[in-house]
Formats: sequence, structure tokens, C-alpha cells
Amino acid sequence: MPIPSVVIEPASSNEGDDDRDADIISPTAISDNGVAAESPTIKHMSPSGGVSGLPDDFLYKVETMHDFEAANSDELELNRGDVVLVVPTSSVEDQEAGWLTGFKESEWLTLGAGAHKGLFPDNFTQRLE
Repeated sequence: MPIPSVVIEPASSNEGDDDRDADIISPTAISDNGVAAESPTIKHMSPSGGVSGLPDDFLYKVETMHDFEAANSDELELNRGDVVLVVPTSSVEDQEAGWLTGFKESEWLTLGAGAHKGLFPDNFTQRLE
């Protein structure tokens, strides 16, 4: 079993600001003619190749308080202590029935957009600040 990588987020002076673009940098380079030119946007990659940022439509994080066994392929299999990145739920019915949609943070950090997105019960979780 591979050892999970540790991602250390840079400190920010924008405490409380939920604008989570800290993983994207756009350095300025000087071209041969002495004019400042924007370099392409760079995203930090984890050792396994996944993007270490958050999903574009990220809302907030929750921690799983109880194990949840997925009954369908559109659900997340969760263990107590898992952190989930919550994104908007596409079905109003699911949302009204107390279901959230998200990615396991551990999978997102290693697989990026390839991580499994699924439903899970809101009442099995606690919102993280």
C-alpha cells in the first residue's frame, strides 16, 4: 500500500476569505526584449500526478462521523473520519432528502477530477470550518 502524500497549504493573510486560489500561481517573466510577460498558469501537482487544489464548484468540507456503506454506484463509501469536499448536488430531490454530493478529499488529492464523485447522507457528517 503506497504511503499517502502530505499537502501543506501556504499561509494566507486573507484569513476567512474563502477564495481558494492559493494553489494557482501566475509568475511574471521578462522576455528577451525586456518586457514583462505572463507565464502560463501553474498548478501544483502531487507526487502521484493529481491536482492538489479543490474542485471548481467546491462549497465546504465535512468530516464523516459514522461509516457509510454505499448501496449504489452513485454513492460514496465512507469511513468514520473521512473528510469530504462538498460540491453542489444536482438533484433538488436528493438535496431535500438530506443527501450531499462530494469527493473524498484523499481521493481528490491523488486523482484530481478523476476521483469518484458521489452522494452521502448529510446527517452522517459534521461541517468543518
